[in-house]
Amino acid sequence: MKVPKPTNTRARFGLSSPRQLLAKLRHDLERLRLHQEASKGPKVTYAAMDCAVTIVAIRDWTKEAGRPHIDFKQMGHFRLAVEVANGFKHSTVKDNPLQGFSSGSVNLMYVGGKPISVPHWNWIGHGEDVVDAHQAFEEIANLIEAMMDKEGI
Repeated sequence: MKVPKPTNTRARFGLSSPRQLLAKLRHDLERLRLHQEASKGPKVTYAAMDCAVTIVAIRDWTKEAGRPHIDFKQMGHFRLAVEVANGFKHSTVKDNPLQGFSSGSVNLMYVGGKPISVPHWNWIGHGEDVVDAHQAFEEIANLIEAMMDKEGI
């Protein structure tokens, strides 16, 4: 006989649904955009990490809400968000890592051999496909919202 795991619903600062996590993701995306525009260094990275972790939490909460048939794997850059979140949680991704995955942060670029300052931004990528983290996470948020609307979540 399998004993159910104890749960603590009070350990979520009052958030209780995937839709509320989507609202948190929208807030994190706005914070990421503002810090990126203001070139706020580490604050850009912190906001990008929050976005990735929240995206993965939305997937988990959606499954727990009885909607496991929503296919998050079909959401564009979702696997990149999973890699960032798992890397943040576990320091390294050991189980089924995405080969060729990379992420980084840029605030100085070299053009024609001369350094130029650029707005601070975070990027994520897989092989040759490198995208702005905000752009990728915004795309995922829009897809999640459309699926939630379709499924009545």
